Amino acid sequence: MDTNIKPINNYRLGATAYIIDPEEKLLLLVQQNDYMDNQWALPGGGRIKNETPIQNITREIQEELSAKAKDYNIIGISCSKLQYDFPRSMVIARQPIALKYKGQKKYQVLIYANSKEFHIVLDKNELRNYKWVSIDDLNNYMIFPGQYESAINIINEFKVLSSLKTE
Repeated sequence: MDTNIKPINNYRLGATAYIIDPEEKLLLLVQQNDYMDNQWALPGGGRIKNETPIQNITREIQEELSAKAKDYNIIGISCSKLQYDFPRSMVIARQPIALKYKGQKKYQVLIYANSKEFHIVLDKNELRNYKWVSIDDLNNYMIFPGQYESAINIINEFKVLSSLKTE
């Protein structure tokens, strides 16, 4: 066991995008270059100093997916944040992010794609693939602890808010 690994207590701040198709049936997932074939996550990433959560997610969507603001509508930010610790295996493997932070704390932003032709061009330096996944099948794809449960809660939170706005 490596005794030079010191405990870290701070979390990396960021934002996660729940990009839903216009019919509210599919959610966009991405696969980072260092993920295994069966590992998927939501688009998003770390926050730059003084960035708001909306600025953070808008920048990440532009960088990762090359999507323009006209391609989607930001519905809002969830009341809850996704927070998790990195697995010990990441520390043992000396992955740089796990040596700097204990885990991540992310704002969760719900976004509607304006059309099924939501134009995506991946940043190949960071991502290798993407797919639209049925919301009912999310549990088969989410890799971080609590991410599936959080995703369902976020989607339901915004469905309730959207229905209140249209009544």
